[in-house]
Amino acid sequence: MDDQETVREILSQMLEALQRIERRFAPIQSPNVFFSRMMESTVWMLFA
Repeated sequence: MDDQETVREILSQMLEALQRIERRFAPIQSPNVFFSRMMESTVWMLFA
């Protein structure tokens, strides 16, 4: 793989990661929502 292909692949992966982050955080409207979801996830992990 040459340098140009490598750069394109890295940029493609970065774009995909940014889109994934945007999708995951879209429903969060406030810090309280984020915190409550994190707490809920933590509790589920403790009981699993």
